[in-house]
Amino acid sequence: MVANDEVQSLAVPASTQNHTVSSTVKSMALQTGAPLAITFPGYTVSFLAFISVGLMHKLMPCKVADDHEIANDWDQGKSGVFKSAMDPFLHYHHAVNPPPVRHGGETYYSFTWGSSASFFMLDTRTYRSPNNLPDGPAKSMLGTQQREDLINWLTKDDGGADHGHGEEVQWKFIISSVPFTKNWHFGENDTWAGFLWERQQILEAAWSIGGRSGVVILSGDRHEFAATKFPPPEGSRWAREKGREVAVHEFSCSPLNQFYLPVRTYKQSDEEDIAIK
Repeated sequence: MVANDEVQSLAVPASTQNHTVSSTVKSMALQTGAPLAITFPGYTVSFLAFISVGLMHKLMPCKVADDHEIANDWDQGKSGVFKSAMDPFLHYHHAVNPPPVRHGGETYYSFTWGSSASFFMLDTRTYRSPNNLPDGPAKSMLGTQQREDLINWLTKDDGGADHGHGEEVQWKFIISSVPFTKNWHFGENDTWAGFLWERQQILEAAWSIGGRSGVVILSGDRHEFAATKFPPPEGSRWAREKGREVAVHEFSCSPLNQFYLPVRTYKQSDEEDIAIK
């Protein structure tokens, strides 16, 4: 699965691109500062890259969009350059993804792997509130409908639903293009650290299933690796489950190859987000 800035590594400023694109899209890219790799030629270059060709021949990627499909830290919903920027993603990536949860043009989706695992691939950009809004019920990264669909998926017994077994899956994986933990101390407002009210709703839903399935979050964006544990609060009703692991775990697995970093930006700051590595 690729939940990261795949196009970013090959993107160059619009003013230096040599690809022939429509004057309208080029003008929008220049005005917004977005890389011209958001256009179809940019995706073609990305797909022809050695690493992409090798991966596509051996694996079936499931992809979600992020800000570098549009512009850095995008939080303006479907306004401006959004449609022109997302069209290539929809054709190159989303068209071969599993079916969306809802058939109204949404780009978040879920699927199961037998009775072992179920996956929910989030769209963290299309329905996002502006990052600088005060946190609270009125601020959302997912939008009301996607959040409700995610919580319904978390809390239902769907592990064997495709096979009529009525069994719970062993693992439920939430795929987020941005980190779920607030332990990253750089650009926090663009991550779930800026959407803590909504994050809490998701955590409570995950804790509420009482360990019937292990819940794991896979995230990207940081260009570093980190592992984090989210235990239920001491004394809470979710912490009273005996003999089952109810904590949620996150693995931020952004880099295919980790580059050298003299100073890491990941550090535990409280007992809500426990740093594992």
